[in-house]
Amino acid sequence: MSSSRSSRQTPFFVSSRARKKGRSIEEPTPTPEAYIYSSPEPRLNVLEASMDEIKEEQKRLGKTMEDMVTSMKTGFDNIKHLLTAYTEHFGTLDKDMRALKHQVNNSIHVASNVIQDTVNEFKATSAELQTFVQKSAEDVVLAIEVQMDSDRNLHSHVLKWTYWFSTTWMEWLKKFEIEYPPPPIKKSKHSSSSSQPPPT
Repeated sequence: MSSSRSSRQTPFFVSSRARKKGRSIEEPTPTPEAYIYSSPEPRLNVLEASMDEIKEEQKRLGKTMEDMVTSMKTGFDNIKHLLTAYTEHFGTLDKDMRALKHQVNNSIHVASNVIQDTVNEFKATSAELQTFVQKSAEDVVLAIEVQMDSDRNLHSHVLKWTYWFSTTWMEWLKKFEIEYPPPPIKKSKHSSSSSQPPPT
């Protein structure tokens, strides 16, 4: 009877060595698949847990999508504000550039008129000046000839002065780029053939 009791207490798959030592081997832990296929209740628990995980993941994805949509909307609003600001800025800049161009054109037109009036005035003054210089030279030469004819002692001094006046007059015309013949000095019978140097 004791042998039968011991056989009932010790499982059949326990080895003799284990039985001798009084040890028992624990059965392995069953996997979730074993629970699913073993009974319907554990299977439902696993499915509920999976559904809860899926719902949580959907919530996280929904929150991420909302954040993305909000960020994109904010970005588009910023772009609209930038476009509006740059449109106004470029409109103001274009207006200023047109006003500056108009002002420059007016300044150029006014300056051109002033320059043209100055050139016309200079031409008129130059013609009057040439006439005056010619008349003055003729008067001076005539006065010199009269004095030389009346007083022979002035011949040498007057000749030097005449040479200096003629040279200075020509240099003055060259300086202002005026093309005009030299003063009409008539040779007197008392004048010498050689020119005298200018006075020192």
